[in-house]
Amino acid sequence: MGSSLLFEKVHAIIFDLDDTLVNSQTAWHKGFDEVIVDLWEQNAKISDFKSAEAIYEGPIRKGIENAQKLSSNSEWNDEYIDSAFKDFFGNYLGLTETSCINLVTRYKKAWPKHLALFADVRSVIEYCSDKIPLGLITNGLTQDQNLKLNIEVGGKKLRDYFDVCLISEEVGITKPNEEIFKIACSALKIEPNKIMFVGDNPYDDVEGANNAGMISVWLNRPANRFSGPAEAKYEIQSLEELLSVN
Repeated sequence: MGSSLLFEKVHAIIFDLDDTLVNSQTAWHKGFDEVIVDLWEQNAKISDFKSAEAIYEGPIRKGIENAQKLSSNSEWNDEYIDSAFKDFFGNYLGLTETSCINLVTRYKKAWPKHLALFADVRSVIEYCSDKIPLGLITNGLTQDQNLKLNIEVGGKKLRDYFDVCLISEEVGITKPNEEIFKIACSALKIEPNKIMFVGDNPYDDVEGANNAGMISVWLNRPANRFSGPAEAKYEIQSLEELLSVN
């Protein structure tokens, strides 16, 4: 398993977390579906949408992005979700403010229950961790990201496979700012041009890694919500393909 050429060129690999190792998007969709299941029969206007996923990836996603644009803070904030729920369920569906608050509160408790790794993660992480140092850089709130990093993998927690693990809220810097990438490289004591960075986001991951002088890999899974283009050194569709690059 794996490519000897890869480990000749690369002295460390750093991974993104959300939708690279952890299937966060599916967890968000399932959690959202769980909390709105009763609304399909209670509210006529919700029938304008075919599924809970269509709502989440449509008006909810748009509401989140709009709230982020209006904020001067590049870090994730749960208030973006609050704003998106209020706009869709309150302004569009006509639910009361109390109902909107109830839905968003339930959603924030629901989605973590559905967190899981992609099927290709364990074998690749275990194999690579025996060969070279591994790192992780993720944008997000510390509390949320720790839930994902504590997922069990082969009798250990996911976080235990990484020699350095940076969460943007803790560091005070978010991707794609090249400084958070450089901090990880310094912690590993390896030059950026000898470190591969793997992530699903063409902007946060690929552009950030490129600017830091790293070897960028765009993990463009079939369900990737980012269409690119990504000016990455490599493009792969699954983590297994990472072991065959040369």
